[in-house]
Amino acid sequence: MKLKLIKKTKENHCRGFTLVEMLVAMTIFSIAVSIATALLVSTFQLYQYNSQYQSLLSQTSYAAEYMSRALRMAANSNACGFNGNYEVSGDSSIKFFNSNDGKCWKFYLTSDGKLEVEIDGNSYNLISPEKFNVNNFKIDVNNNSGQPRVTFYLDVRAKSNTLVSKPKIKIQTTVSQRNLNE
Repeated sequence: MKLKLIKKTKENHCRGFTLVEMLVAMTIFSIAVSIATALLVSTFQLYQYNSQYQSLLSQTSYAAEYMSRALRMAANSNACGFNGNYEVSGDSSIKFFNSNDGKCWKFYLTSDGKLEVEIDGNSYNLISPEKFNVNNFKIDVNNNSGQPRVTFYLDVRAKSNTLVSKPKIKIQTTVSQRNLNE
């Protein structure tokens, strides 16, 4: 049996990787994977934030529009137990007679952060209490004896256990009566 000896030539010597080259390649690969993972996580968190913000904006806009429509239909009547167009209790409650349906309406903020409407004694949530918390609800009535204007302000924040920064929105609007007092 003849053994063939392989000559060590320069060609054969450069075929493999050295340990240093392997470590450099692994380090660069690890950094690239870490950056890609961080971007993916950041994109997912941004999507969650935007999704909750969109839902918050939708709920708050609905509540503001609903209250604006109802407040515009207020009439000067003592059917609800007070004289004038509106009765404001503190900063976060307003009561009025709705000329559209002939019922007493009340918008108010509960102690646990729920914005509710009461129509003839029946209460309903305006903003989903499971997902959102109303931090502030202020009412200001100007010229209640004449032709009044009502300004209301809402400060609403999302309830989220997964997000570091929770979406928040502040909205203010002013409405006046649709039908003028006589």
